[in-house]
Amino acid sequence: MRLKEFLQSLTKTAKSIYPCRFEWQQAHFEVKISGNAQSLADELVKKGGYLLLDIKQDDKNTMEINCMQKEEK
Repeated sequence: MRLKEFLQSLTKTAKSIYPCRFEWQQAHFEVKISGNAQSLADELVKKGGYLLLDIKQDDKNTMEINCMQKEEK
């Protein structure tokens, strides 16, 4: 839920968010963005409290961003 709410708050970057699948400690979303995936990844790290693990480009229009929520102290 926290990730979905964070993505929804990125109104300039994330144009639409579609939850696809939820598994143990994983959430998969399809997100249509304005701009590029790197700017979304930067937002996840700077403002969202996530650690960026990797970005994979599947094709011209599809990328996969893997991140992990930072542990709260």
